[in-house]
Parts: sequence; structure tokens; C-alpha cells
Amino acid sequence: MYNHPSSRPRRRAYLWATLLIGVPVLALLAVPLYARTEPTLFAFPMFYWWTFVWIAALSAGIGAAFHLLERGHDDTTGAERRTSTEMSR
Repeated sequence: MYNHPSSRPRRRAYLWATLLIGVPVLALLAVPLYARTEPTLFAFPMFYWWTFVWIAALSAGIGAAFHLLERGHDDTTGAERRTSTEMSR
């Protein structure tokens, strides 16, 4: 099977996107690891601060995965986009 040279970086981008989203999701699904009150952080039990930290990490991961997958998705350059936009006026 012939693999196009540009498919390898695309596959790598999907792998990174999967890791960026998958790790926080798995950490949140592992409830027995953090279903306790100790240690506390700023008077918050571990259950709450663990959840807050991983939700923030998941949000950042989703944003990073989006930008990673959208990079190189559009075949037109910025100049071509401006020209086509100006032509439609």
C-alpha cells in the first residue's frame, strides 16, 4: 500500500489530538483514584480540585487539538483567500 508523504504528518496530528483529549478524559473517568477528601488544596477536598484541574486541562487540550487539526487543513493561502473575498464584493 502506498502512503502519500503528507499522510504521515496528518496521522501524527491525529495521534497528538487523541492524546491531548484522551489523557484528561481518562483521568476524570478514574474516579477511585480521587474519590477522597485528602489531600486538600486551598481548603478544597481532592475530589474537587482534581476535577477542576483536569477540566481545565481538557479545555486546553480540546483547543490545542482543534488548532493542530485545522493547521494545514485549508489549501488556500491567505493571499488567495483575500483575493477571493475581495472579488465577491
